[in-house]
Amino acid sequence: MTRKNLLAVAAGMALSLGGLGSAHADALAQSALDVSGFRVLSGGSILDYSAFVPGTLVLADGTSLNASLNGNNNPYSNATFNGTGLPLTVVCAPGGTCPNPAVSAVIAPTSTGSTAASFLTGVPIANFPNSTTPFSTPAHAGTAALSQIKGTGIAGSQAGITLNSSFLFQLAQPANNIGFEFNADLILKAWGGPSFGVATAGSTLTFTLTDAVTNATLFSWAPGSSISGGSDAGSSTTCNLQATAGGGFPPGGTNDQSCNGFFTATIGSVLAANHSYRFAISQQSKTDVVSLGVVPEPSMLALTGLALALTGFASRRRG
Repeated sequence: MTRKNLLAVAAGMALSLGGLGSAHADALAQSALDVSGFRVLSGGSILDYSAFVPGTLVLADGTSLNASLNGNNNPYSNATFNGTGLPLTVVCAPGGTCPNPAVSAVIAPTSTGSTAASFLTGVPIANFPNSTTPFSTPAHAGTAALSQIKGTGIAGSQAGITLNSSFLFQLAQPANNIGFEFNADLILKAWGGPSFGVATAGSTLTFTLTDAVTNATLFSWAPGSSISGGSDAGSSTTCNLQATAGGGFPPGGTNDQSCNGFFTATIGSVLAANHSYRFAISQQSKTDVVSLGVVPEPSMLALTGLALALTGFASRRRG
């Protein structure tokens, strides 16, 4: 057999072997943030209804969930007023039974889909909405997102949650040393399989106080990351609630940013009496995974490369 024929046969065998196997382009991303025991304090004591000018304290909560698989969305939104809370709501794509996105997911993914959930209970101000209807339970809020792809198909799965709380108020007396405290548990991880699966997960929690008359920002706090207009009294951990995790190929593997801790901060400025302020809390969990479809196993890629190299060598010899 001539050299030319040997090269042609070797190239054909390598290409044939290269088509025998393919790797799963699996990917998984999870972001779940649970905030519990949230309280607003004044001088170290829980702020109560008597601190506000009657009729000026307005509390509004809203949630927006979106689960998406291959561009097919399943959105949900809800809003409540006066501290009635938001019930646990779970949406998923495709529809049907959803996995619990707040429970630490198993690596590798068990299915293909997208799940989003949120809830809000309790009121972080005692005796709200009036002195005869006490709400002394601290606020407990949760957001969770889970996206996962299992298999070799081309797919995209995204989940996004926004949970917003807003207080519009006037104080009956000037106040300083307004503070906040809460506990947080964060699950944040992303996993990309050994092939072309890419996953990202993110979490944010921010607190903002603005002058409702001038719209000037007086205080902003991103626990674990930054603070302006006040002092971060620290926490029992270095947990950063403004984190991102990413995993995929290359290099694959898991990026786990999960953590927990106790957080507390104090507003630096004195708040005037009979003046309108707005305090806002925003909590978000986001996940995104992408599969680029069927891809050859690494060993098959090597054989394919050998075939192409041999073919090229044969061409040069002919020249």
